[in-house]
Amino acid sequence: MERRIDPVTRDRALQLVRRATLGGVATALGLSGIFTAVAAHTFPGQPVAKPLPRVVPPVPVAAVPVQVAPTTPVVIDDVRHHPAQGYSGAPVVSSGTVPRGPGQAPVAAPAFPPAPAPVCHSTPSHPC
Repeated sequence: MERRIDPVTRDRALQLVRRATLGGVATALGLSGIFTAVAAHTFPGQPVAKPLPRVVPPVPVAAVPVQVAPTTPVVIDDVRHHPAQGYSGAPVVSSGTVPRGPGQAPVAAPAFPPAPAPVCHSTPSHPC
């Protein structure tokens, strides 16, 4: 059974929506005017002071650079080796392996674990 809306009720509802919309617009304009009036009333209205002119301090002119032959560098000829204090002579290795020198062959990297099985996304047309 189709329900029929009374035209009088429909017209009253539309009039209510129109009045509410116009009331909201009027309220917004009124509040805007009030805030504008308060802002204009409280503004001091005095001109902004002009900034003082910038005074650039005098910069002395630098002397012209003169190229000179470079001086000979000082070379250290006397090298003194001092033995380390508290050194027992044997390297301390905590991992249990002896460190390899640069001339030895490299060791193969550890193997990776196998990859996990792919995830199954079951659908009605493609079940797992």
